[in-house]
Amino acid sequence: MNTLFSSCCRYFFLALITHCSYGITIVPLEINDGGYIFLTITINGNTDAKFLLDTGAGVNVISERLFEKIRSTLKEDGLHTGTRHNGEQITGMLYRVDELSIGDYSQHNVAIGVYDGIREFDGLLS
Repeated sequence: MNTLFSSCCRYFFLALITHCSYGITIVPLEINDGGYIFLTITINGNTDAKFLLDTGAGVNVISERLFEKIRSTLKEDGLHTGTRHNGEQITGMLYRVDELSIGDYSQHNVAIGVYDGIREFDGLLS
C-alpha cells in the first residue's frame, strides 16, 4: 500500500486555510521517495525556486547558488546563531527579502539565511 501510494501520488494538492479574509490557497506539493515535501516559492515576484518544507527549521534558508542569483535584491539584517538537530551551532548573516510567495499567498520583509550545504534544491522553508 505504501509503495502504491508513493508511486501513484508523486504530486498532490494541499488546501491551506489562512485567515478568513484570505480564503483558501491551493499549493501544489511534490513528495519524493524519501517522503520529503517540496514546493515552489516565488521570490520577489520573478524568481521561482524549489524549497524543502522543514517545519523544524528555525529560519528560512537558501542555497549559495540561489543567493548569488538574488543577492542584489537582499538587505543585510545582522548575524544569527542557530542550532542544528545535532546540537551544532551555526552563525551566519541574515538577509531580508521583499516578498516570498506560495501560490496566491505572500509574505513581505521575510528573513532568510544562506547555507552552502544545500545542493539538490534551492532552500528550506521553515
